Amino acid sequence: MFRSSLFFISLFVGLPLFAQHTVSKDVVVSVSKSVRDQETTLTYSANNSTSGKMTVVLSIEGRSFERADGSIPAVKELLPGTNRIISLSNVSAYPAYTYMWVAGCVDVEHEDLTYLLPLAPGKTTWMDTLKSIGEVFLGKEKSLDFISFSFKASPGDKIYASRRGTIIEMEDKYEAPTGEGISYQRKNNYVVIEHEDCTRGRYELFAKDGITAGFGKTVEAGDVLGTVVDGSAFTNGTHLRFSVYYTDLSRKQLIEKQRDQGRTYQRQYVPVVFNGAEQPGEVTSRHPEEVIFQEMRKKEIKKWKKAHGG
Repeated sequence: MFRSSLFFISLFVGLPLFAQHTVSKDVVVSVSKSVRDQETTLTYSANNSTSGKMTVVLSIEGRSFERADGSIPAVKELLPGTNRIISLSNVSAYPAYTYMWVAGCVDVEHEDLTYLLPLAPGKTTWMDTLKSIGEVFLGKEKSLDFISFSFKASPGDKIYASRRGTIIEMEDKYEAPTGEGISYQRKNNYVVIEHEDCTRGRYELFAKDGITAGFGKTVEAGDVLGTVVDGSAFTNGTHLRFSVYYTDLSRKQLIEKQRDQGRTYQRQYVPVVFNGAEQPGEVTSRHPEEVIFQEMRKKEIKKWKKAHGG
């Protein structure tokens, strides 16, 4: 069973109040002060410098204030950029605070949508499910919590977005694998797309410099992401891999995580339903407009049709 590696902890206690704290390159909490009618207010904000959603939990030490406009510890989902967390009113002394953050969201409820096969329209190939690392190397029984798919391909085949989202991670610097009989390799080229419901789609086995979609950009279902690497060194030959997952974490668990940093949480995989493929086996990719338009607004559909000659 995989454990989530998405938790990055950054703590701050008692540093100078108005400094822009550089405890984390991805999420940084800062404090601003305002005084009105002799009442001091402190406002806590977090800057999310990534392209994906983050969640921060902020704790305030002591009770040197009269009111807070939210609960403490404060749990706040962060969009890219600056996000207000909480304000304290009628502050008599500047309290120390601590915070930590996690990639993604808490209390995720994934949408039951239809996904496109990540292949060129009209392409017929073989779809299969992949084993977890524990199954491959440790002889563990099949994990019901791990869901990932592979699709046979030819070197240079295009990989397509299965669902609308924003590209928040990507890597395409690695050369094609060499040798033979490789079942697992850590250094693969990949793209991670964050969806509106905070699930993330991971596409793997791109060729070196083979990703054509831009980092931080929103892609639509059916958009080309890049090209498949020559995977003849793999046990199952040239193929692409695809999975959808999220961090299975509640607000309560995140607060407990801040108190006990040794806690770990499971990466929850989504049982994806593909258009035209109900089970592993031979599949043919189709990109019908009704699937592409599932998460678009009317203006976006109109724009898409114009761009595609519709």
